Amino acid sequence: MNGKNHDTVCLVCNQRTVKGITIFSSSICQHCEKDITEINLSNQQYDDILNQLKKIEIYK
Repeated sequence: MNGKNHDTVCLVCNQRTVKGITIFSSSICQHCEKDITEINLSNQQYDDILNQLKKIEIYK
């Protein structure tokens, strides 16, 4: 994010965040990033997160 703090909305939880990761034009907060890396595939939340991640816009 070019070294600047930008207040953005997390793609997964829709909460405002300053810290986290950016994938193309979509942001994911630190909390959701941690959840994504630790989630069990049998957890119902896995499908919810997967559906949110499918919204990432990839520029061609």
